[in-house]
Amino acid sequence: TFNTLDVNENQIQVIGIRYFLDALRTNMTITILGWYKNEITARGTQHLTHRLPNNTNTERINLNHYDIAPLRAEQLADVLQTNTVIISLFSLFLLILHIFFKQTLTALCISENEFGEEGAQHLAKALQTNKTLTTLSLSGNDIGPIGTQYIINALRTNTTLTTLDLSFNQIREDGAKYLADGLRTNMTLTTLSVDKNEIGQKGAQYFADVLRTNAAITELHIRENGIGDIGIQYLTDALQTNKAIISLELNHNGITDIGAQHFADTLRINNTLTSLDLHANSIRDKGALDLANALETNKVITTTLTALFLDRNGIGDEGAEHIANALRTNTTLITLTLCNDGIREQGIQSLNNALRINTTLATRNPRGGISEFDDRQWLSST
Repeated sequence: TFNTLDVNENQIQVIGIRYFLDALRTNMTITILGWYKNEITARGTQHLTHRLPNNTNTERINLNHYDIAPLRAEQLADVLQTNTVIISLFSLFLLILHIFFKQTLTALCISENEFGEEGAQHLAKALQTNKTLTTLSLSGNDIGPIGTQYIINALRTNTTLTTLDLSFNQIREDGAKYLADGLRTNMTLTTLSVDKNEIGQKGAQYFADVLRTNAAITELHIRENGIGDIGIQYLTDALQTNKAIISLELNHNGITDIGAQHFADTLRINNTLTSLDLHANSIRDKGALDLANALETNKVITTTLTALFLDRNGIGDEGAEHIANALRTNTTLITLTLCNDGIREQGIQSLNNALRINTTLATRNPRGGISEFDDRQWLSST
């Protein structure tokens, strides 16, 4: 039996969904359903309200790309809390929730809608009593600082949610402060994504402050937030004492060689971080040298960094040579990416020479860069 069904972007429309729902009356194994961009009209969903199956096994729903008004978000909150029947179905969104939002649901993705602050408030109300949801994605929903405050307040009592994605919203500095304040007492959330939210340097400082004491967050994504070198300094200072963070994503943040130096200093002390994403910043050969020196420190202390992403930074041949020198002695790094870094023949040769000695680095470039090296395609395109 299979438990995952993805019918996204198939123009199924009403008649197809009618057949689909009939099948789900007896199928009790589907736990993950992907269903968006299928051109379902309000009339179509009304037609289907009499065909609701009694499937209580679904655990995960992906409902991206629906325009969900605040009123319907409130109805969603009611379903989360009490599983009450929704009488007025206006969109497929509510239909699917009525079918599948039994208290066994563990993951909900509602990306790219227009919840806004009011919708976030209703969802937060539901989170206060829901005991099964572990993953919630609300990216791209026009949620601002106030909506963020609603959600984090709910997490003061919610003890099941472990993953929260608020990327591509508008939480800004104030929202970052609300989140950080909430994380001082919440010890359940382990993964937090706030990519592209304009939190700036101040927002980075708020998160850095809470990381000094929060021992639950293991993955933090702060991509495209303009935190710069000052924001990086706040975070790296916190990482010198934080023993929980294992994955940090900071691409597109205007980080220069100065920020790279901060990370180099931290990598000599921190032995918890395993994955660091700094791609698409402004780290040049000097920053590459500092990071390379930190990687070489593995000869002296035990470091856990296994993945380093430096694509699109412009480290050039000189930076590549520094990295190559580190690879001769580093025995922990498994994944390294240097795509679109301006590396030419000289840098390529240095890296290939290092590969003849290094037997640990083996992961192919996950971003699909064109390899200029031996059969281990993980490094750089010129």
